[in-house]
Amino acid sequence: MFKCTFQLLHPGSLFLPSPDTILLNIETTGLSFRNSFIFLAGTAGFLRMEGPDSLLSCTLLLCRSRRDEKDLLDELDKLCRGSSCILTYGGSIFTEKFIRERYTLYHEESESMWAADHMADILEDIRPLKKLLCLEDLKKKNVEAFAGYRRKRETDIHRLIQTYEEWENSGSEKARDILSAHNEEDILSLGCLSRLLIYPAFLGGNIMEDVHADIDGTCCTFRMVCGQEFPLEKEYRDQETTVIFQKNICTIRTECIRARLKYFLPGPVSDYYYLPREDMAVHKSVAQFVDAKFRKRASASTCYTAREGLFLPVDQTQGLPLFRTDHRSKEYYALCDPQIWDRDENSLRLTVLALIRRLFGPSSFRQITL
Repeated sequence: MFKCTFQLLHPGSLFLPSPDTILLNIETTGLSFRNSFIFLAGTAGFLRMEGPDSLLSCTLLLCRSRRDEKDLLDELDKLCRGSSCILTYGGSIFTEKFIRERYTLYHEESESMWAADHMADILEDIRPLKKLLCLEDLKKKNVEAFAGYRRKRETDIHRLIQTYEEWENSGSEKARDILSAHNEEDILSLGCLSRLLIYPAFLGGNIMEDVHADIDGTCCTFRMVCGQEFPLEKEYRDQETTVIFQKNICTIRTECIRARLKYFLPGPVSDYYYLPREDMAVHKSVAQFVDAKFRKRASASTCYTAREGLFLPVDQTQGLPLFRTDHRSKEYYALCDPQIWDRDENSLRLTVLALIRRLFGPSSFRQITL
């Protein structure tokens, strides 16, 4: 097996799940783990910043023949074992399973190193944001173009396998150099694509540093400050909502509704009484002081307090009071009240996150910035 360690300067910074994240790229002779094998594996870890750029510590593993695959997997396991996260593009679809299945062929059981909780997949983390980022599809070459990464040499997988076979049969240094250069391109690509993770991290609330809100009529504008600068300036519009990413600011403008909606009280319905005159439910500890003829036991449909005001359609979010038109409705609304937001910044933050979840789906990628 051929092994090479080297340092690689990546233009700009990375955005990784943890400081000890390993960038991983593999190449296989086919898609079936039963009939194919891993002939190349490349890893990279962050060393330090060199001015505005990132210095990476890289390792290339290359099978001299199929018989070397066990040695490659064992060496790869050593390289990755100290890391809390392995970062790939499309790893949850292919890389993770392929490595685990091939590893199991040579060992009694697959080690937890190749379990799903050690793997982070850029593809899956940006998938909910395909519409927001105006991506036509999530094919790697198209996402690379979107992110501004340009390969010096384009090598399709069939040509790459032919190059490996040339290396396997003749030991050609030229073939080996082509394989090595392709691996370097893949590592630089992963570093570039890692910056796209700023979007799901921010929209998940992880690096949202400040939030401001302004209401004009029925239009609500949220201005949010990100702890990182967005890699690309983007603007998304639909009939009711505009989202703008610019430098480290995200602005969301959306239409609200003016209505009278109901907040259904938590806990067992049997703990509440409904007061028809007031059109509201109160806890039984309070209801005991109300004349019996002015109260009745609450039901699922009457166990609420009502509120008139401006409301924003949102997704269910824990910790945020949510309003509905009736108890069977699956549509949720958050009250837009600047006085509440001024007193409780967390309420404003939860409202924004609930709006984002409704617009683009949940985002839970946990990250820190290097």
